[in-house]
Amino acid sequence: MKIEAVGKTDIGKRDNNEDSFLVDLENLIFLVCDGVGGNKSGEVASSCACSTVKKFWNNININIDYRLNDKLSLLPQDSIKLVNLVRLANHLVYLDSLKSLDKRGMGTTIAGISFNEDGYATLVNVGDSRIYRLKNGNLEQLSRDHTMANELLEDGEISENELKDFWGKHEITRALGAGPTVKIDIHIEPVEKDDTFVICSDGLSGVVPN
Repeated sequence: MKIEAVGKTDIGKRDNNEDSFLVDLENLIFLVCDGVGGNKSGEVASSCACSTVKKFWNNININIDYRLNDKLSLLPQDSIKLVNLVRLANHLVYLDSLKSLDKRGMGTTIAGISFNEDGYATLVNVGDSRIYRLKNGNLEQLSRDHTMANELLEDGEISENELKDFWGKHEITRALGAGPTVKIDIHIEPVEKDDTFVICSDGLSGVVPN
């Protein structure tokens, strides 16, 4: 499988850039992490998450059966590894947040893809950073936003028209580092020639129409 990739971040109008990303063409792993806005040391959390996945991907000592459950055990080994490395990243960010008041409450979103040689991609996400696929001219969002607004939308409590001006539009309901454990969305997609995947924070998806 031949893959081309590029990563870029822009501080935009903010005073501090809390985004981190990983482009690893050797291991075919790609991540975007966005430090949780309003909390301290968001850039530390996002950097920790990316570096954890990068550092331990090829570490043969990591136990890929860490907290394995029956559903997860049905996935390919590289998919299990990615999920457990995101869990490890959550654990490390959470522990780091307890070390000082400056880091207390820090967290990060994460959205990532790993590709294998069999032509499949494993997608994971926590928070509101997104994964899209551009296929045959159609842009499809593959990830699910973990926000208060999206949960209310899925439950039928608000409409699409109300979503635009909803006060909790950007209030996330999940983040790495928010607690000792985290629920991770995961699914596997077949990959075909000329498929284009876009992983981005809400700094892009929040201002550019789909």
